[in-house]
Amino acid sequence: MKEKTCDMPVAVSRLEEDVERSREPQIRRAAAWLLQQPGGAVTVVTPTKKIDSKCLETLIGRSSVRHLSWRNLASHGLSGRVLLAWPNRDCLDSLWRIELDALAVIEWDPRDTQEWFVHFEPSLLLHDRVIPFERPLSPQLCSERVPKDVWDFLESIATWAEGYSTGLKWNEVAKLKSDMMLCPQRWEAVSVEQLRSCCVELGMRPKDVDTVARLLERRKKGHRFSVPREYKGFRFS
Repeated sequence: MKEKTCDMPVAVSRLEEDVERSREPQIRRAAAWLLQQPGGAVTVVTPTKKIDSKCLETLIGRSSVRHLSWRNLASHGLSGRVLLAWPNRDCLDSLWRIELDALAVIEWDPRDTQEWFVHFEPSLLLHDRVIPFERPLSPQLCSERVPKDVWDFLESIATWAEGYSTGLKWNEVAKLKSDMMLCPQRWEAVSVEQLRSCCVELGMRPKDVDTVARLLERRKKGHRFSVPREYKGFRFS
């Protein structure tokens, strides 16, 4: 498994619905953690400029704190310490190569942060404890569970995607479509979840993991792809 993509301190505050009746405690512990971290000015990023939280209002009311909306936010404009409230997968994906002094995320849906955890290795802030990220002691590698040729192709795709600031390009997607159409037997033994796990293990960003996994899912359901002329007949070899 690849190393995490950055070395900045990162924490995710998770709502525990069985013991918490509102999101205020979740917000307070994220803010408290961030303010304890050394670094530059604090920026609070929320889905919209309108907020409904006394804790966030108090924090944003400080003259030194900047408040931004994360919709259409250019992540490269962020610096210092950042409190990111309720991001979706697209917002988290935009942070893939960002470097900050510290990042605290107020989680909305654990499904959106699951794959993001693998690379940023955040501490998990719960109502009564902080759980440091721990990698599995003896992970079963995807390379040992899928056919070698499939693993080699995915490894190449992950390397290409890593070279682009925005991730996977259309031509890599076209190559995958063509190979899945022409070599169905190659992909029969690989489940969608196995493919997703392999992409995560190879360090692909969540958006690209979704793209590759969705292609296999659609192909297994019998969907036929339209492949651009430049890549018709392409097979991985």
